[in-house]
Amino acid sequence: MVASVLDLLDIHFWVASPWVLALSLFQLWMLIDAIRRQEWIWAVFIFLGFGFSAILY
Repeated sequence: MVASVLDLLDIHFWVASPWVLALSLFQLWMLIDAIRRQEWIWAVFIFLGFGFSAILY
């Protein structure tokens, strides 16, 4: 588990995985939208779930 967290901190991981970068940007976009609309439950789910909850939102 520690190794996967360390991979997220490595810039080469983000460059080598464009899908992860795209999904992360989409998740950030949906998180900002949920906060602006004051949908706090969705904001928590989007913050905690990686990509899946942002797609459901």
